[in-house]
Amino acid sequence: MPLLHQQLESCYEFPKEKSWKQISTENLGYNPDACPVCKKLTMVTAFNFDRRGPPDATMMKDIVTKHFQCQAF
Repeated sequence: MPLLHQQLESCYEFPKEKSWKQISTENLGYNPDACPVCKKLTMVTAFNFDRRGPPDATMMKDIVTKHFQCQAF
């Protein structure tokens, strides 16, 4: 259809596609970026693990409690 409109020199503008995050926020009232604990703050990527797996739980707890307001542990 876009090619047909272009060939006919139509002034119709196609709606922009929304991301799945926008759809879930608008239609479901759910913010997928919200913190699962406090439901207020926005989650950020804190760690990326390599093939060896995550660090042990005590080290993880120390890192999280020092750097983040929302303490889930």
